[in-house]
Amino acid sequence: MNLEDSGAANDRNTLQATANGTNAANAMVIDADKLETNSDASIGIISNVQTALGDEVSVSARATGGAELPEYRGTINDVITTGIGGDIHGASLSTSENKVIAQASGNSSDNSLSVKANTMDLNGGMGNKADNARISVDLSQNVFGIQKQFGISNAQLGAGKVTASLLNNGDATNADQSASILTDVYGDVIHSTITSGENVLSASAVSNTATNNFAMSGNSVSATTGALNMQVTNADVSSNIGLAGHDGVDGGPFDFHFQGENLGHSGSALTGGMLYIENASSFNRAEKAALEDDGWALNGDRYEKDAAGTPMTGQEYVNFTNNGMDGSLTADSIPAVPSDGGVTIAVDGSTLRLDNNLVVGAARGNVATNGLKVDANALADGFKNEDATAKTTNGLDTQANQTVANFQTVEAPRLTSDVYGSFGISTAEAATISGSTLLVNGNEQNSVAVGNTATNSNDLQAATGVMTTATVVSRQESGAAINASSTQDIFAPAAVDGSTVEMSENKNVSLGIQNDVVNELTVSANTIDTVRPGKAIANAILSGFNEAGDHLVV
Repeated sequence: MNLEDSGAANDRNTLQATANGTNAANAMVIDADKLETNSDASIGIISNVQTALGDEVSVSARATGGAELPEYRGTINDVITTGIGGDIHGASLSTSENKVIAQASGNSSDNSLSVKANTMDLNGGMGNKADNARISVDLSQNVFGIQKQFGISNAQLGAGKVTASLLNNGDATNADQSASILTDVYGDVIHSTITSGENVLSASAVSNTATNNFAMSGNSVSATTGALNMQVTNADVSSNIGLAGHDGVDGGPFDFHFQGENLGHSGSALTGGMLYIENASSFNRAEKAALEDDGWALNGDRYEKDAAGTPMTGQEYVNFTNNGMDGSLTADSIPAVPSDGGVTIAVDGSTLRLDNNLVVGAARGNVATNGLKVDANALADGFKNEDATAKTTNGLDTQANQTVANFQTVEAPRLTSDVYGSFGISTAEAATISGSTLLVNGNEQNSVAVGNTATNSNDLQAATGVMTTATVVSRQESGAAINASSTQDIFAPAAVDGSTVEMSENKNVSLGIQNDVVNELTVSANTIDTVRPGKAIANAILSGFNEAGDHLVV
């Protein structure tokens, strides 16, 4: 089939595979004119607990597939394929804005709490108890608690395996194909435009992920609030995109030395035993292929072959047992093969554009976004007029009116993200390219593996004054082996006539991080007072991992 004086598009397709172990969404809304109490009980708490435990637990998402093209190509394994079996003349062809996505999550939650009232006078309740307004986590003592009038408590425990893959059979050990996006033209491309841009290949795996959002608003507010997030995982987390390509290898004759063991000989041939070649790793891929075609089999770092039937005279046998024997073969050249995975175009006066495509793989242990916002005309103390305290020894402990606390630990053996991708324009051998523009620009490939990730924010806004304490406390631990690898191939024909070939602004990034956190505490008001009259404002007391003051970030 030819494409002439027209246009064809294979755009905005999505193939997505999603797997979730446990998934929770919790929301509470309190809307009143006035809130008051003399009780020390909590008023509004969201508590969420999720577990995906046991070595046998497996959460796996795999997005892969293939297409059956006409007999000039046969079966191929590109998930999104645009194929033209003939020539393209004066036409446009697009394969753009397509997505292939695999997402796997062990535990995920979205918790939101909204409290609105004109007046909140709750100081006479929970605030009178010394241990109230406290958040604590101590795994060694099985302590996990939030003592607040309003708050969110989220706990997630993960184990087993969590895998997101674009490979056809799990990990790279067993797979032989990877999802990719292909534009394939069998004939000539003349005065035409071929575009493949803004496509996305993505595989993302995470053991625990949570979003905790608390919002309070009122005219006059005196209350204790908090958001507590705890995530623990020992899950094996991995993401896989693409299979490794290889450079080309020149062929030609080569020599080798082989020996024998447990040999038998009769007449003019060996009757049994094993022939072997040591140092198999010294041969290149073309030489190894020639040896295997000749009947040699790899065993460890040597090649072996059944000796029976090997021609050898009596004297040759004597010499062989003492000194071995030299042999020679001729290896065929092996052409270069780009990585399997990514976006490719397979081309007098034409434009071929392959730009702004994205391939990204990510493996994460724990991910959390924790936000607390209190917006009032006047914001007052909610308990005992005491300093805020925070410590991160033996877990986590903090006490204040408004608190955001995050505790994350990764005990997993490993977090792995392996990405192999190709962005390129390939042509048939001896193809003529003249008066054309070939562009491979602005493509990006990322591989990320992170143990713990958190964004914690505590935002206090008052039009007139603030007299309250606030903390943001985060503790992260990770003992996992973190591995992120990204191998990228960028290619286009170089043998062109009167043409432009441009390959620029392409990116390849791999990033491995144990712990990543952003903590933000904002207090904004016309007047900010200390909660303890007579003490200086910003009365922070720092001692190791134990701090005290009005507003603390630890």
